[in-house]
Amino acid sequence: MQRLAACFALASLLFAPAARAQTLTIELEAELEAPPPARPDAPAVVIVRPEHDARVAPTPVVYDAPVATPAPASTSGSDPELWGGLSLHLEGMDLSGLDLRFGRPRVEALGGLALGADWSGRERLREVFTGGASLHLGMRAGGFLRGPELRFGLGGGQLAEADGLAAQGADGFTFAPRSVFFLRAELAIGLQLPLGPVTPYLVATGSVGVAWVDLEVREARLGGLGTETIEAGLFGAGLEAGLDVTVDRGMAMGFALRATFAGAPAIGGAYRVSWGGE
Repeated sequence: MQRLAACFALASLLFAPAARAQTLTIELEAELEAPPPARPDAPAVVIVRPEHDARVAPTPVVYDAPVATPAPASTSGSDPELWGGLSLHLEGMDLSGLDLRFGRPRVEALGGLALGADWSGRERLREVFTGGASLHLGMRAGGFLRGPELRFGLGGGQLAEADGLAAQGADGFTFAPRSVFFLRAELAIGLQLPLGPVTPYLVATGSVGVAWVDLEVREARLGGLGTETIEAGLFGAGLEAGLDVTVDRGMAMGFALRATFAGAPAIGGAYRVSWGGE
């Protein structure tokens, strides 16, 4: 009996700590997994972790995509500008130096005949007043460069009636100039000075063209034989000084003085209307 009591006491001593430890473990797990519900009036607990805490995933920083900003439009006038327009001109021309030679006249006797310096009709060709029109198209750059500008024009004029004398080798014939008509292509290039809405300019000009001179033909015995036309080359080089005034965006009007010194001399003026520059 004493032995049984001793064994029972020993077993109680051995199993008592284990049972107590198991009970403590169960109580801790139950406390972590199922905490008692908070009272309605209890304050809320907010856990804030440091910003650089490794346990907290950093909030990704989103940058706005760069937006391309268009470059401002250039206002320095350095870009080339295209200009075109129309001009009307009046000129006094000296056509006495033209090579006047009959090509294929209706009067066969005049074929190949040249009206030389001894023909008095040349004096009447020294002062021929002409009028006409031309179209122009060209570039302007840097605010100061004007041209190159191409011009295509036509013009002509009438001469007062007067008799001329026969050229040598054409006895019995007289020739009186009656009218002149010409086509001309011109190249101009130079400088300009923009002063707000006013732009003065100076350009050098060179031109090539064709002139047609109508002559009234008379023969001593047959009388009037009608009109013959002589075709001659027309060349010139000179200067033009003008002034353009801007009247609206991309539109200008102006006047110019023209002078041709080489080739067929001339002097006159022109009225111009131009569009472009946008």
